[in-house]
Amino acid sequence: MIRLHLLRNCIVASVVLSACGPTPAPPPPPPPPGNDLVVFLRQGAVTWFRGTDDQGTGLDYDLARMFATEHGLTLKIIATNNPVQRLANAPSGAMIGAGGIYRPPAPLPATDGDALVYSSAYYAIEPVLIYNVDGFKPGTWKDLAGETVGILEGSGIEAALVKVRNEHPEVRWQSLALPSTEALISQVSDGTLDYAIVASSEANATRSVYLTFDTAFIVAGKQELAWAFSKAETRLRDQVDSFFARCRRDGTLAKLIERYYSRGQVTRLDAGVFQDRVKSLLPQFRENFERAQDETGVEWRLLAAISYQESLWDVQATSETGVRGLMQLTEETARHLGAVDRLDPQASITAAARYVGYLKDKLPARIQEPDRTWL
Repeated sequence: MIRLHLLRNCIVASVVLSACGPTPAPPPPPPPPGNDLVVFLRQGAVTWFRGTDDQGTGLDYDLARMFATEHGLTLKIIATNNPVQRLANAPSGAMIGAGGIYRPPAPLPATDGDALVYSSAYYAIEPVLIYNVDGFKPGTWKDLAGETVGILEGSGIEAALVKVRNEHPEVRWQSLALPSTEALISQVSDGTLDYAIVASSEANATRSVYLTFDTAFIVAGKQELAWAFSKAETRLRDQVDSFFARCRRDGTLAKLIERYYSRGQVTRLDAGVFQDRVKSLLPQFRENFERAQDETGVEWRLLAAISYQESLWDVQATSETGVRGLMQLTEETARHLGAVDRLDPQASITAAARYVGYLKDKLPARIQEPDRTWL
């Protein structure tokens, strides 16, 4: 199931997260109404990614959604590549900056951060140096003399690297205004940038999407991730701290961390084959998957992931046990679900979608999404 979850997310990434170039910052929003909670959120493989619906999913998004629901607020997500800067320049109101923001050490350096306060930490990561595998793998900072190392602007990583930068002036540091950590990883993977510093969790989450980067070494101790608030919103900050504390006590935070950070890994060889087939085969069947979604309500990317897991999107696939077709249906199951020809892509996919819906309908009503899908 972990592999299926990963394949489905890789399909989302391959289809949706291809636009990684810098985007111009929109103007500051107007002050929110009293019942709105505005969250300036950076997109990322574990923070918030879209593709399955209008909002998407991710650790920071899920936490923000639950907090807003608990307090009777309407959640308003504003995508930004620099949540801290957007928050510092925003008017007053119930606003949060989130999405891979490092909690700065005390005292804060004299930056935009000195106008902000931060929540307690909800997770800790290790900053790592990544490199292009077709280039040189550095072993220490001395190997990077004269080289450029990219960092994501507005993530707060600059504060964590003050000591490192002071000790290694021979390294050229470049702060990049990119929409997400994935965009930074993408630049290293495609050779635009030789080196970058990213969160270890983000590197692990994207290694099956970007295949030509790897980790060289850990650059600093564990850094805490937190949410940011204007100094006028300390009451909101305290409410979030209480919410985080409760989520830790009742296991909610542990479950979310398990879902988004503790993913199984597809080997790089398998991932390369998968990406090739996403480009060459998935377009041939996407319309079939979408038709099945329209008929059954089962999301097409999930169906595509099941199909890849079953047959590698091979219409003629036949196993030793006699199951056949894209969805590897038995003759009896196909007949029961109305699929006359198991080798017909549409018939096979629609039958499998009905079966997935049938299985989900058998689950107790107390089990909500996304657990109904991933159990």
